[in-house]
Amino acid sequence: MNNKFLEVRRKESFIPVLLVLWKSLLDFSYIYLVAPLFGYSGFQLNISISKLTESYLLLLLMGFLTPKTISKVSEFLIYLLFLTVLIPIISYYSLSNEPSWPLYCMGVQYIIVLLVYKYASSKNLRLKPLKGGTKIGIRLSLFFVVSMLVYTLVLQGGLGRLNFDLKKIYEVRETSNDLYASGIFGYLLPWTFRVFNILLIVISIQRRKYQYVAVFVFIQIIFFGLTAFKAVLIYPLVLVGAYFILKAKRKIFLFFIALYSLTGVSLLTYFINGNMQLASIFIRRTFFTPSMINFQYYEFFEKNSLIYLSNSIFSSIITYPYNVSPAVVIGTYGGNDETNANTGFLATSYMHFGFIGVIIFPVIIAMLLKFIDAFEGRVPQWCLLGMLILPFNAIFRSADLLTSLLTHGLGIAIVMIWLISDINNQGKLKVK
Repeated sequence: MNNKFLEVRRKESFIPVLLVLWKSLLDFSYIYLVAPLFGYSGFQLNISISKLTESYLLLLLMGFLTPKTISKVSEFLIYLLFLTVLIPIISYYSLSNEPSWPLYCMGVQYIIVLLVYKYASSKNLRLKPLKGGTKIGIRLSLFFVVSMLVYTLVLQGGLGRLNFDLKKIYEVRETSNDLYASGIFGYLLPWTFRVFNILLIVISIQRRKYQYVAVFVFIQIIFFGLTAFKAVLIYPLVLVGAYFILKAKRKIFLFFIALYSLTGVSLLTYFINGNMQLASIFIRRTFFTPSMINFQYYEFFEKNSLIYLSNSIFSSIITYPYNVSPAVVIGTYGGNDETNANTGFLATSYMHFGFIGVIIFPVIIAMLLKFIDAFEGRVPQWCLLGMLILPFNAIFRSADLLTSLLTHGLGIAIVMIWLISDINNQGKLKVK
């Protein structure tokens, strides 16, 4: 027992060092790359020494409260929120001299997530497995993948519009939204490449059917060519990375190494040959654009009408106060009326209900994480993580809570997880 206790304490002692190194790397990236190259889009360098000191103290405080191990998928997701969303927010705050109160609202939300997650029970959240559910899940996924391919490629003429040129994605995306995002297909198509095809990739990897993995990854690439959403192309890479992290013994350490490597390679690519494409995608857009947008939401809705869920399914009973979507409202507020400034629950919570939302939304997030714990031991962790990492990544950084549950597929992903909760006993993957 003493040796085990000392081993755990030794592992914990490395976490503050890893956190400081990660934030330092983000700070360096912002000072020497993001602000100089992308200042035209709002990234200003205005370092406050007091806020810089404050930011590192907040980092260590939140790191102290964060779980010290990753033994559950929910704990992995908490680290995803902390390392890739909250720490970049803290970094951006200190280097651009943003107001303090939005940062503390977001920090309080993270602490609420941690406390509710720690002390809430998942005993009453368990759902009984459905006999033969995995077979149903696989067949449903295959049906929707095939149906959406036929709909987009054949019925909508997508075969002639396929585009794999990253330079043309915004042009293609506008056209694809007009063609594919209307009516029920506005839900089914995102569900297909975010949930159904991902489920088929996950189960294929879990069962070592690598020929099927290749088929479904190829289909994912086709969906990228149709929709021009870069995230669709990145999904399989995220899944593979998450798989190896979850299988590793030192999960937290490997998570940090993955972040260091991704950021470091992006920086070196720019400083060595001047190519900023990787840095733009993996540093600016992944870490700092969401951070800036979060502050813009707080600044705008502090002075303007809150939304109270009127941009959702409740629009028929609550009057929406703006002429365009919240993302366009904030994009215009940030200086670009052609930008959809989407963000996650840390800011949309305030957009809907002000300080009340800052309390309510993280409680809901924490209970969703506890609900996931109810599937631990029934669904292999790899499958559980593979199905949830993408919808939760959306709710953390790019989508409203209700939008994540509906359009971004978190709700349907949970349903599919329930279906495959007998995966150890049922449902062989068959593709004819």
